[in-house]
Amino acid sequence: MDLMAQCFDEGDIDDVEKGVTSAKNLGPKPHLPEVSIEPVGWTRKLVDPSMMYTLAEARKMLPDVKGCQITLDQKRFRRWKIQYPNTAPPYSVSKVYGYGKRSSNKALFHCLRKVWEWHTKATGVACPYDFSGLPA
Repeated sequence: MDLMAQCFDEGDIDDVEKGVTSAKNLGPKPHLPEVSIEPVGWTRKLVDPSMMYTLAEARKMLPDVKGCQITLDQKRFRRWKIQYPNTAPPYSVSKVYGYGKRSSNKALFHCLRKVWEWHTKATGVACPYDFSGLPA
């Protein structure tokens, strides 16, 4: 016995086929304009790659969400680490760095980019910082 015949009453299959034919005759889907998640007139804040960011300054660049934390390990691993309250893994991002502000900034910006990517995906709020042109 046909599976569709088991699932539908008599005459229902004709109604489904008419609905499919009708939907196909509607034509292509209308083109919807892209919606920006950035407010009108809003510009991103440039980050200064020549500045040596402190933990306090980096903390100000985090998304404003409970559970989002940043740590700077300067003794054992020399790394930046940011925790974000994702509903599923990953819950944190970290990056080790060498000596000097350039290496530290590269690691910090890597972590901030990732956390803001997660935050934007979760909330729709765009990152207010411009990391373009910086090393990945």
